[in-house]
Parts: sequence; structure tokens; C-alpha cells
Amino acid sequence: MTSHVFQAFVAMAVMLTALAGASAATRAPDRPSLFAYRGMGTWVDIFDDALWADPSATVQAMHAEGVRTIYLETSNYSHRAIVFPLKVGQFIDSAHLAGMRVVAWYLPSFEHLKADFRKSMAAIDYRSSTGGAFDSFALDIESRVVADPAARTRRLLDLSKWIRDAVGPSYPLGAIIPNPVRLATESSFWRNFPYVELVQYYDLFLPMCYFGAVANGSQAVHDYTASCIELIRTGVGDATVPIHGIGGVANNLDGAEILAFGRAVRENGLLGGSLYDFATTTDPTAWGSLRTIPVNPKQSPALPMPIGSADPLGNVPRVDRTHPKEVFYLAPGAAGSMNLTFQAFDVGEAELTLWVNWQLVRTIRTGPANKWTKTRTTAIPDELLLDDAPNYVAFTASGDFPAWSIWGVREVSLTAP
Repeated sequence: MTSHVFQAFVAMAVMLTALAGASAATRAPDRPSLFAYRGMGTWVDIFDDALWADPSATVQAMHAEGVRTIYLETSNYSHRAIVFPLKVGQFIDSAHLAGMRVVAWYLPSFEHLKADFRKSMAAIDYRSSTGGAFDSFALDIESRVVADPAARTRRLLDLSKWIRDAVGPSYPLGAIIPNPVRLATESSFWRNFPYVELVQYYDLFLPMCYFGAVANGSQAVHDYTASCIELIRTGVGDATVPIHGIGGVANNLDGAEILAFGRAVRENGLLGGSLYDFATTTDPTAWGSLRTIPVNPKQSPALPMPIGSADPLGNVPRVDRTHPKEVFYLAPGAAGSMNLTFQAFDVGEAELTLWVNWQLVRTIRTGPANKWTKTRTTAIPDELLLDDAPNYVAFTASGDFPAWSIWGVREVSLTAP
């Protein structure tokens, strides 16, 4: 893990954790539920003719791959309000029947705001013949029809305010935002992108972190994804800002790169993740990797935690319920073997495993019910540790949504023997 982009991410890890604690005390409580954005999803746009031909069959294929949420484009600025009104209803009803969620998305131009608002509300207000509705709406923020970035920002914020005012505070809204790395590195793309201002209208960010054409190899993909996440957290000024990561484009990726994307999503404790899009996710190993993305709630504090943290994390009653599947710690490079010390809560038989840099170290032995263990020590051999790059230490529980395990860890440190 040696790229300069990820090294910057590592350098900010401790700062972001502190920032999360400070901002969590001042942010208002979550407005609506983020349930639809949790876990693994997939995408359909209005040009995916084969997928629209038989929505019920498409949903069945998605369900078989473990997809939890379908992100379905209803229209864009050059089409009518709902491009396929009957097919949209079939998608919604088939998905809901399978226990899946459907999020509508629309691409505005920002040139004709009244038309953009009308088409956005057409998706939000849509009902199928059986009364089925979308579970949420997300605005696809990327058009540069309005050439001047400052004018584009003003129009984006106006449209966003109109939509939020129309739906009220309890309706979940997502902001599908341009690639944060491009925003940071290409000054002509969208200068001064309004991360902070968007938070007042949207409940989460869905970054189009499309690395397929610019990051080659699993390490580059991992670092690029981590950079996207860091840039959003820094731009908002809150490491706990909810994020659903979008990777892609899927047919530019091999199995190792898709696995690396999923690992970066997990290390940072995002709500969920997906590849753009379903039609181009053709690697035979892709879905197995994507299915490992947990159905995370909004987490506080944000992951990864700096090694040495004493905070109790996991799924501990009355203490922390925001890390129910796994907790990741970030440690600096280390030469030689090290000792990992920690305390664990209510560990059952074969319930909790310890990983270092995605290599299994051991299954944590059982502990007293509903109590913390005394401090335990596990030797981490030199061959599992990176000397000159960050090291990830993870505790992963056996439970899955909605049947999470009760477990926790605290006082986690990595020191020389």
C-alpha cells in the first residue's frame, strides 16, 4: 500500500476520527431512514434495453446474485418525465415482492430547473398499478450543460432545496456526486464543489468513483476508492457522513479489482457499495466479492479506527450498535513480529475472527456471557505485517443482517514484544 494518494488517507485517519467525534455532537439526528442504501446494490439506466425488456426476470437475476437494492434511472433532462412508466412499476413490484428495495435516480441538466424539478417529483410521486412506490430518490449530479461551475452550483442548490421542501424532512434523499478524485484534481470540472451545502438537503452521498479506466490493479483500485471516501469526509468536515460507494465501470474491472473495491468499502465502514452497472458486471467472481459488503448502519465513530483506540466497538447493547459486523483498525508499518492486545465482549463459539491485512490470524476463543474478557494477547507474525505501509487489523463477527451477533472489542493495541 504505497501510493501517494493512500498515504495521504492514512495521514488523516487520526484527524478524521477526532473530527467525527467533534461533529457528531453538533449534527442533528438523522432525518429519514437510510435503509435502502445499506448493503450491496446494482444500477440500471434508461439505455439498458435488455434489462428493461423483462423487469421481472431482471429482478430475479439480481436477487439470485444477492442484490439488496436496485438503483433505477427514471429519466434524464432530454427525455420525458418517466421514460418507461409501465416497466418502472414492474421493477418496483417485482423487487418489493422479493424483499428488495428500489431507489429512483434522475439526471438533471440544471439549465431548465422547473423541468428538472418536475421530473424529479415524477419519480418521487410515482405509483405502480398496485400502489408500489420507490423507497427513495437520488439526484444524479454530474451534468455540465451549465458551463460555469459557480452558476451550476447555484442551480444545483436551488433544485435541491425545491426537492427537499417538497418531500419534507422525513423522506430519504441521496446525492449521486461526481468522482471526488476528479473534482479534486481537475480544476475545470467543478470548482468548489458544494459538499457542505449539500448536506442540508441530502442524507447521504453516492460518489461515482469510477476508477476502471485510470486505476489498474487491485492496489490502485483500493487506494483510489479510499481516496474518494477521504475526500468526501474532508469536504463535508465530518468523517461519519453516510456514504454508499459506487465503483466501476464494471466491465473495465477484473475479479481482483472488484475484490479490492469491496475491501475498501468495508474497511471504511460505508453503508454499502455497488458497481455501475448490472449489465456490465460480467466477471464470474464479481458477485461473490460484492456479497461480502455488510448491510451497515450509519457508523460513529467512522472506520478505520487508529490502532491503540480504547473505544468499545461492535454490537454491544447500550454501548455501540453501529459496527455490528466488523471493526477495522489502521496501524503504521511495522518491522518484525508484534503483539496485538485487546478485550472482547460476549464471544461465543466460532463467533469472532481476527484478520491482519485480510489474512486470517485466528478465531477468538470464547469469553464470559455478557461480559468483557480480561486483556488478551495474540502474536502477529512478521510475514503478515507490512514494514513500510499501513496495516489493517480487523475483527469480524459471524452474524449477518438482520441476525447480528452480540459482540465487541476494546483496548486494541499493537506493540513490539
